[in-house]
Amino acid sequence: DRVVKALLPKLTGEEQRRLEKRGTNNVEAYQSYLRGRYFANQFSDESLLKSVECYQEAILFDPNYALPHVGIADFYVWSAVFGAIPCHEAYPKAKSEIERALKIDDSSGEAFAIKAFITLLYDWNWKEAEQLIKRSLELNPNYGFAHECYSNFFSTQGITDKAVSEIKRAEELDPLSPRAKLMTSWTFYVTRRFSEAIVKAKEANNMQENFAQALLHLGNAQIHNGEVKEAIKNLRHATEVWIGGAMPKFMLCFALAADNNHEEARKVLGEIINLSKEKHVKPYFLGMAYAAVGEIDLAFEWFEKSLEAHDEWMIWFGVDTKLDKLRKDPRYLQILRQTKNPIAARQIEKISDASKSIAVLPFQFIGEIETGEAYLSIGLADAMITRLSRIKGLTVRPTTSIIRFNNSEKDLIEIAEELGVQYILNGHLKKFRNRLRITVQLLDISKNSTVWAETIDETLDDVLQLEDSVCYKVLRSLTPHLTGEELNKFEKRGTSNPKAYEAYLRGRYYWHKIGRASCR
Repeated sequence: DRVVKALLPKLTGEEQRRLEKRGTNNVEAYQSYLRGRYFANQFSDESLLKSVECYQEAILFDPNYALPHVGIADFYVWSAVFGAIPCHEAYPKAKSEIERALKIDDSSGEAFAIKAFITLLYDWNWKEAEQLIKRSLELNPNYGFAHECYSNFFSTQGITDKAVSEIKRAEELDPLSPRAKLMTSWTFYVTRRFSEAIVKAKEANNMQENFAQALLHLGNAQIHNGEVKEAIKNLRHATEVWIGGAMPKFMLCFALAADNNHEEARKVLGEIINLSKEKHVKPYFLGMAYAAVGEIDLAFEWFEKSLEAHDEWMIWFGVDTKLDKLRKDPRYLQILRQTKNPIAARQIEKISDASKSIAVLPFQFIGEIETGEAYLSIGLADAMITRLSRIKGLTVRPTTSIIRFNNSEKDLIEIAEELGVQYILNGHLKKFRNRLRITVQLLDISKNSTVWAETIDETLDDVLQLEDSVCYKVLRSLTPHLTGEELNKFEKRGTSNPKAYEAYLRGRYYWHKIGRASCR
């Protein structure tokens, strides 16, 4: 009271009431609560168990003390996060404790902060979570955990500046807490500021001996900062300290894979699988381990199970850098959408904006061809690109963008990702004397499906008709409702003379080879 009066002599009536309000008048209850907070800040499975024993003791001393109920809810939340207790067991108990706390004291900023955290982590109700965070900060503007929770709210949506600002404020309010530094490290990691994440993890590690969580966060960030050997060393140490913990093991899988030690990574995956036969292992941890070793189908199976479990780790599904290679898979967005994360809507909108975008790849010849006929591969694709570009509703990648994929062995999904398109048109050409056969397909990459596929035969003297047929089918598939003006533009040929058209295609082929001899 004297400190506040010295620093802030003019308080409002509401502020004065908050200052004067005690959680308890029972000294034993208060001391037990403080011991609980001490153990909770050590941030390990063992210390969390000790913290909950202290909170329960505090409640025995004073059943109307709200903060120990908040502490017990906190215990259940972090026990679920670490994988010690299944989500379906932990979160209902956490919710029950918070409701008890709020029934005792409905002005507890601490209780509203934990309730917000649960609402975000388990209910995936982003709107309500933010309202609860704001309520917590109204009641206690300097409560570090509320700022930490707000940081998570932003970081999981990829709103990096606000996430970093909030976590820095949280650490400023609790500068000597190793746990606070770890949460800052995690935020720097998910916002892809790996060097800063490493600095904070090292600070936490220096504050507490054999600190598994610090070693874990340190190694996790080092994987993505070019310090793979150090990452492996620190994550191995974390697995030794955190006996039976699957979280450091799945991160070790990624570190070993990054070091091209795939055999050892699979061995660690096997350890996690064996561990899951003995005790609860979070499906998310298994999904991540499978992703690390390249077992993508199994990874998605376990991520689906994570959805069913309402695994709180799924709120970071849209931002974790370890999942970047999975984002081009249609299953990724389907799963992300079910987490109700607002980032999903933005990514869907991004796809929607590109949903009428197409790349026409150079056609590949099957079998032997005469040297003078190679022009058809690029020339025909170039002509189709020019034709389709006349339609306002289509975004067509230019020939200069697609020519590098001539004879490419890259996966079509990877090519679409590089070009930023949803649709790919590709095919093969085969010559039979004076006839040309094209086997062509239009692929919807986002759905991993074929829109249509067809084989068309034409004489070499009428390649114009072949271009007409393919382009018309693409157009009807992607833009079925055309205005008369658009249809007229599309149907207009530059020439109806096959020889002139053939000469033009040859010219376009040589032009795109970009060289003095070819330009001549």
